[in-house]
Amino acid sequence: MPERDSIQRELISLILVIASLSVGATLVITGTATTTEAAGFIVTILAAIGLSSHRRGRR
Repeated sequence: MPERDSIQRELISLILVIASLSVGATLVITGTATTTEAAGFIVTILAAIGLSSHRRGRR
């Protein structure tokens, strides 16, 4: 069921995006990272998700 697989991948991507935003916010709130460092972390995670989605789309 290709449609179901696609929906599951989208859901996993959404969960990972929310998790990366939460971790970034936590790093700033706890003072572990500056906002710039946290933004870099979030962008890196989002780029990895995008690259993974792009690779899956080519198959």
